[in-house]
Amino acid sequence: MPYAAKSPIPAEKTRAQIESVLKRSGADQIGSLLDGDAKAVTLFRIDNICIRTTLYLPLISDENIQFDRAGKKRTHAVAVSILEQTRRSHWRSWLLIIKAKLEAIEKGVSTTEREFYPDVVIPGTNVTMAEYIGPQLAQIRAGSAPSSLMLESKHG
Repeated sequence: MPYAAKSPIPAEKTRAQIESVLKRSGADQIGSLLDGDAKAVTLFRIDNICIRTTLYLPLISDENIQFDRAGKKRTHAVAVSILEQTRRSHWRSWLLIIKAKLEAIEKGVSTTEREFYPDVVIPGTNVTMAEYIGPQLAQIRAGSAPSSLMLESKHG
């Protein structure tokens, strides 16, 4: 069973908890916004690094919302109920991930850069590291990049 699959905690409360956890961890310039029904964005600055995290949310049109495991179409009311529960579960998982990252940073097991690297907003832009490197990763996945690591050797 997925983490927090039956969570009764509303998404709005979890969002507020995320902001609270960030504030307790020393983050400032904290904000959240919903970008339609498809995603939620949390923005903050920690250790003078601007971070933009994105939580992609399930949609009512998703197959796992519209259909049960046997492939039978759900009624609209059932689909809406499952959508709301799935979204609560996603939000709870997102809170867990952020808490774990911040705990690793606080304990010295990891660094802000390592934990939030993909979400770091490149200074002077509105682009995250993940968005910047995305096209190169797509080329690698498509096989149009070298298949080996191509490590240079100074020893011949």
